[in-house]
Amino acid sequence: MGAVARKLRFALLLPAVQASITTVLVLWADRVHWMLMGANHRAPGPYVHVHLMAIKLRYIWSGVNAPTFPYCLLTGDWPPVLHLAIGEVLYLIAVTLLWYWIGSYFDHRNGSAVPATPRAGTVRKTILRFLLVGWGMFLLFGNLWTIGDAFPELFLGGRSFRLEVVIVRTLFLLWSAILVVFPGLGLVQDLRRKRSTYLSLPDTAARSR
Repeated sequence: MGAVARKLRFALLLPAVQASITTVLVLWADRVHWMLMGANHRAPGPYVHVHLMAIKLRYIWSGVNAPTFPYCLLTGDWPPVLHLAIGEVLYLIAVTLLWYWIGSYFDHRNGSAVPATPRAGTVRKTILRFLLVGWGMFLLFGNLWTIGDAFPELFLGGRSFRLEVVIVRTLFLLWSAILVVFPGLGLVQDLRRKRSTYLSLPDTAARSR
């Protein structure tokens, strides 16, 4: 029983923590987002800087959950469900699934040796790695395409510097590298393994004669 609990630790802990933090930031930012609307004349209150920081943190946290794009960038403009926009509900579901998958990966790495994988499972793993590499490339090129948002042009010339946008773009680039490099290395190992198996077939056939 203790071994099972250790095996499921990250798969339960990571999604619970990440989903909780994301939910708090999303709800908080939705509640005070009116401060950014120029047409609203309500007094911002004594904690205006704290609320504005929460809005920025909610945006920065979208970079932590970058693989959930485009849900991580959706705001509360959609029809609400339980005080959350439909897009935000999908975002929280995607965050939970993302970090459950990451937690399961760490649990698998820290667990005992796994028996040899059947061929069907190996094919599925190869397809998954191709999809991850493709998604990482998509995030990479999409991030490079919009990198100028971090340095918007000023009215009188020159460019400004938006720290929160730079942080988010950096996190997107980091996730792109993770999704491309690690599954890519796995694909290279799969190809080498298949190549060595293919080359060993003639020797096996010759010995069987």
